[in-house]
Amino acid sequence: MERRDADPATTYPVVVVYRRQMGWTDRLLQTLGAGEFTHCELYFPLLQVTFAVFIPGSMRCDTTLWRLYAHPVVRYKFAWHLLQLNRLEYDALLAWNVSLQEHHRGYNLADLMWQAAPLVVQGAIVRDLTDSEAHMPGRVFCSQAVVLAMRAASGVVSASARFRAFTHSMNSRLTTPTDMAVNMTQYLGVEINTGAVPLTGQDVDSHLREVQAAAPHSHPALGL
Repeated sequence: MERRDADPATTYPVVVVYRRQMGWTDRLLQTLGAGEFTHCELYFPLLQVTFAVFIPGSMRCDTTLWRLYAHPVVRYKFAWHLLQLNRLEYDALLAWNVSLQEHHRGYNLADLMWQAAPLVVQGAIVRDLTDSEAHMPGRVFCSQAVVLAMRAASGVVSASARFRAFTHSMNSRLTTPTDMAVNMTQYLGVEINTGAVPLTGQDVDSHLREVQAAAPHSHPALGL
């Protein structure tokens, strides 16, 4: 991990990366009404690792996926939001992902199929995971993993009530990558970034300086 100041006010960046259609599995998701984005994952710039789950595999900690974010042929496929977490939130988010990767939690295709059902049916039948179930779910799909990872981060003592309320406002079993992007935009009050994904802590700092210089009173990312 890149060194960060020990000051309690120091924040730790995590990037929610959204991806547009690329392969046959994405085309399947499009038929279910996935919307603009068919995949999302969590990228840790200080570690340069991505936690992601794909059909038909299990949760993985990948050290090469970040190269696609800057690849000249496919980089336009990606968009992102930046989170700035405190140390306890960051550690909890990371630990949740590591735990799922170590336990080889697979892809939750069954719940993904609910996207084909009418909204009224989804709301009436699909119960979200309890907090105890969310601690170690049997299977997850990509945006479900992002929701549950953030929920784990929001459970630490230093997390705000607003952060906890946000992470529990989404039914993790029904939230698609496009839903995730919309919800994050509304919660953070920041539009989806379509420029280059920040690959290092220095890139994150540069991005924040640029946005702050362009709009001094804006908040390019929110410490949740």
